[in-house]
Amino acid sequence: MNFENKTFVSHPYAEAAFKFSSEINKTEKWLYMLTESCTALKFTPHILSNIYFFKLNKKNFFNNLSGKIDVYFENFLKIIAYNDRLIILPNILKKFIEIKNISENIEIVQIITKFKLNQKLLEDIKFLISNKIKKKIKVQLKIEKSLLGGIVIKSKNFIIDSSIKNRLNKLSEYL
Repeated sequence: MNFENKTFVSHPYAEAAFKFSSEINKTEKWLYMLTESCTALKFTPHILSNIYFFKLNKKNFFNNLSGKIDVYFENFLKIIAYNDRLIILPNILKKFIEIKNISENIEIVQIITKFKLNQKLLEDIKFLISNKIKKKIKVQLKIEKSLLGGIVIKSKNFIIDSSIKNRLNKLSEYL
């Protein structure tokens, strides 16, 4: 299954999981259980090859999740496994997070700098961006040693490139 198909197929599962978890006020718990399930898959990767291997090894898979999932989530996993879709579980997790962030009005913002920012500056940037886009934000800080200096701020909806390289490029265009 290629990437586009995995993304397409995972969407209805993620929507169903989010809708159900929201109805019972357990979205954080379901996020945790999805994360733990993806981790358990890493320890039993051979079960992804087909449903036959899953049937033989499902005990090991569910033992890895013992005490971490509830009966509703276990049924959700069984449906995914029955449809031979465990391979898309990481995509379901990713989509679940996207849906959850949209529901909670959260935007993921990546801040790229050459050096680590101090906490005060990071909080100030978060505050300014949050006020500008009228959303709560979660920051992913990335240190990029190849950056000459400055800062690049990226989100799904915008890019603010205040890097020295970008400024030099603009200056050379002007001259």
